[in-house]
Amino acid sequence: SDASVAAEALLLQGRAAFQQHQYESALKHFRLVAHQYPDTTTSYRARLAAAWALWRLEWFEAIQPELAPLAHQPQWLADYHYLLGMAAYGRVDWSAGTKQLAKALALRPDHPSHDAMLFYQGVCYLRGDRVAAAESVLERLCAEHPDSAWRDDALWELSRLARSKQIQ
Repeated sequence: SDASVAAEALLLQGRAAFQQHQYESALKHFRLVAHQYPDTTTSYRARLAAAWALWRLEWFEAIQPELAPLAHQPQWLADYHYLLGMAAYGRVDWSAGTKQLAKALALRPDHPSHDAMLFYQGVCYLRGDRVAAAESVLERLCAEHPDSAWRDDALWELSRLARSKQIQ
């Protein structure tokens, strides 16, 4: 339908702005779609995209209200918890970050961003002084996602942990 085409065009404009690091412009496009097509798959996709724009803008407190409609949609719950975990990470709330990311990982072990979720969960554990949990998660990332770009970051964190143990 014409409305679907218009919504997709707005999403594409928002995505183009996002890729050009014009996060406020992207946010406007995504929010326009979310509000014009409430309670639809298109709206939920737009809300997720808006939440990522908010994350890039470091407006962490605005993420949960943006995602609130997804909290009651089972197919979107993993993404909901993933973004709440990332918002907590941005706010330096390590405990909330690990909890939200654990929920996301449990809900969708096949999520396309599974490796990123593991990495950020490991870093949250590490920053929260839960070193053993951090090591376990980062090692899991390395084992389960050998081709991931996040694996390199996990290996770096693991090597830093190993060096700090040798110093102590």
